[in-house]
Amino acid sequence: MLFNFRHNSQNRWFTHRFARRSTGSRTISLLIDGTNEVLETVRRKDGAAVCTCGRPGRDAGEFHYVHFGQFDSRGNFYTGAVDTGKCLQKWVPVE
Repeated sequence: MLFNFRHNSQNRWFTHRFARRSTGSRTISLLIDGTNEVLETVRRKDGAAVCTCGRPGRDAGEFHYVHFGQFDSRGNFYTGAVDTGKCLQKWVPVE
């Protein structure tokens, strides 16, 4: 499947990372938008963003040059920021 993500970003290279995790019948797809500094949950069937979290900044839940994202074996998602934002954040799934 190929999706054309429509986004309000002014930079056409906004996607820094796309991560997907499947557990049984549930698939979670996350898109890291490094231009707007947000993390988006993307619906698999049509590629639409259904949830957006985060904002620019340097506190918990905020991003400054977010550049990395990866799931671990337990379903937690980690984001990493570069430049002067140098930090890792752990995102825990809520059932």
